[in-house]
Amino acid sequence: MIILNEASPRVVLCVSSKDQVEGEALAQLMSGANLPGVVHAAGLADIHPGMGLPVGAAYLMENMVYPHIPGTDAGCGVGLWKTSLKPGKINLDRWSKKLNGLDDPWDGDTLEWLAEFGVEADEPDPGLGTIGGGNHFAELQQIDQVLDADRLKDLGLKKRDVVLLVHTGSRGLGSALFWEYANEGGAQGLPGDSEQAGQFMKKHARALDWGRANRALVARRFLSCLSAKESLIADVRHNSVEKINVDDREFFLHWKGAADATQGPFVIPGSRDAFSYLVEPVGDQKENAFSLPHGAGRKWPRGHCKARLSSKYGKSDMTHTKLGGRVICEDSALLWDEAPQAYKDIEKVMQELETHDMARPIARLRPLITYKTRSKNRQGR
Repeated sequence: MIILNEASPRVVLCVSSKDQVEGEALAQLMSGANLPGVVHAAGLADIHPGMGLPVGAAYLMENMVYPHIPGTDAGCGVGLWKTSLKPGKINLDRWSKKLNGLDDPWDGDTLEWLAEFGVEADEPDPGLGTIGGGNHFAELQQIDQVLDADRLKDLGLKKRDVVLLVHTGSRGLGSALFWEYANEGGAQGLPGDSEQAGQFMKKHARALDWGRANRALVARRFLSCLSAKESLIADVRHNSVEKINVDDREFFLHWKGAADATQGPFVIPGSRDAFSYLVEPVGDQKENAFSLPHGAGRKWPRGHCKARLSSKYGKSDMTHTKLGGRVICEDSALLWDEAPQAYKDIEKVMQELETHDMARPIARLRPLITYKTRSKNRQGR
């Protein structure tokens, strides 16, 4: 772990060498640490440049709330569900053909579904139960390697179980919340005890619950296509602001593409052609600001990938992975932008977590079917 600033604000980089991190990401981390109210900032092993602030960072604030840090997708996170699919009956091509309609509005009662998650709504929401664009996905996986048998058993899982990983968030609701406060000067920060901060936190909490409900509905719709059922194992967000108590003092902890390490086990995704890992936070988590990596981290910016890869790979290479998985993505630009080569090595992220005693791996998950979208025209609904 590298200490970039000893005094307040304390700034740490949770890697073994600064050479692993882009200079722009380091500059953005320090820029964020200089915001009024920051007492501690942490850059995680998946840190990479973002829009003004790095993705893969957390900021502990004293009496300040910054709506722009969680960004346009408040409540985005990753959920893991055990499925009723039988390991001995895996048929990736047949299953892939059955995965249809997931980009369309759900034909069920969205008001009732949201109410189950504590979200009040006045009218049906066509975005609920949809994955969205960017790096969001639903991925069928199989437990490939057991690394902590007792803990895995505690979670109700075993080797070869088929599970579903869903990465998405609050969709249009989170975007509207971001722009509401961006237009009101929210990037300057809101005093934590102000009425405006209280109003933001109330709306923000609704976005967090909406994102949780959305992931659960995506899981239900995905597995319904396969005539399978699901049971929740873990759901942890990585874009949010929460009030926490540390040593009898209250702070606002801001996560920007950093997983909340206070919620127990969760999955750190690799890419669609890399393993993911089910992990459990260990230790007091103070030095890393109660945060852990939310993925492998991008290596290349979006929009640069096709030019780098198209001379070496064809479309079939993008839809059939080296690990034997299938990729469903009919948006050509998105298919290239989310290519596995655009992401860093998840194994190096895991190595850093173990080196610094931040998390313990429970199991390794192999990707089977990665679902992005069936139609470019439906992307972004």
